[in-house]
Amino acid sequence: MAQALCLELLGDIARAEGAIETAERNYRKVIRRWPDLNATTGMVEVSLAELLTDVSGGGRHEEAIHLLDAALKRGQLLNSGCSDATSLWPGSPSKLET
Repeated sequence: MAQALCLELLGDIARAEGAIETAERNYRKVIRRWPDLNATTGMVEVSLAELLTDVSGGGRHEEAIHLLDAALKRGQLLNSGCSDATSLWPGSPSKLET
């Protein structure tokens, strides 16, 4: 199980160093191999969502919203006032549709 945390931390390091593709690959591998996120910080989905919104156009924001919703359902976000991921940024696709 330490592999999950190590892979997550490698993703964090890659992201900090600007190796975005490596970071994304590591985060996705953690989510795929350990979907319950046991033995991780529990924030992999949030990290991947941040990465997707930082480096890509609007096409990947929808995926970021789904990742944030999954994290919220797991109760990992510190801001307990959030009811869904669309409240985290004003320009989210669902806010634009209304």
